[in-house]
Amino acid sequence: MNPELLKQLEEALKESDGIVQESSLIVMSVDVYREMMGIGTDAELASSVTALKSGMSEARQGKTRPLTEALDDLGHKYEAQG
Repeated sequence: MNPELLKQLEEALKESDGIVQESSLIVMSVDVYREMMGIGTDAELASSVTALKSGMSEARQGKTRPLTEALDDLGHKYEAQG
């Protein structure tokens, strides 16, 4: 990443409580991401980022399914445990 762009982005994050939204993207600080996701340790952060990258790769490969199907599966899974 361009060092000047990184510096500008870091400044924008400081000025906007850790979240910047511009047209088609949202950027957040690591602190905001950790808080939103309930991530405490660096190992948990690394695992979360790895999972995000893996999920995005699978989506690009077309490995998706309808939301209603996924929600039904989750409902059955947690209904059975409840």
